[in-house]
Amino acid sequence: MAQYKKFALAFATGLFAALAATTSSAQASALDLSTSKLPPDVISYPIGITYDASTGSFSATGSLGYGQWSVNGEPGIAYVISDSGIDTFTLNAQIDNTGHLISGTIAITGILTDSSYNELSTDGSVISGTLTNFGFTSTASGNPDLEFTFNANPGGSLNIGPKGGVILTMYDATPNPVSFANDFNDFGGSTADTFAMPVPVPASVWTGTLLLGLLGLKSFSRRTQNASV
Repeated sequence: MAQYKKFALAFATGLFAALAATTSSAQASALDLSTSKLPPDVISYPIGITYDASTGSFSATGSLGYGQWSVNGEPGIAYVISDSGIDTFTLNAQIDNTGHLISGTIAITGILTDSSYNELSTDGSVISGTLTNFGFTSTASGNPDLEFTFNANPGGSLNIGPKGGVILTMYDATPNPVSFANDFNDFGGSTADTFAMPVPVPASVWTGTLLLGLLGLKSFSRRTQNASV
């Protein structure tokens, strides 16, 4: 019986920890998205970044012009281009002075092509979504990687699924180190990597698993006790 209680406690503790991880709020610590990124992903460069500490307004934008952005991990698709010259990467957010995300959106527009620049979609939305979490970490150079997760909107020409992530790599942050207590910028020197992410297990599934697991352990304990009588 004592062994059953110890096992049940360990089982419940592990599942509750997993449940807490799936329901954590937006925070300013590193998200470490590089370990969970999935294809496809779009590399956009150059990206200009500004943050106004007095208003909490954060902006990361880049114009595609008549250049190209690379698409990786999607068979048959190689680039995002523009016929109009006005397609962009745009990420706008409200982030408070402690680095916590309040709200925001992301949008990439353009035309998908293969490696020979044959157009595979019309000019329009490639990826768009609503930001859900934010974190940042300093790199070896002192410039931070700014990491966002988002819920993807349906209808984009590049299918990344329901969840996506963005890593903004700053190369010339001013001032450096970056603090959300102060204004900062990187005028055109940053890179944006936008990619698909795994869909997290809903909290209700963890809760159901916990209850079923505990019921199973209780039933096992009863059978063990009856067998020993």
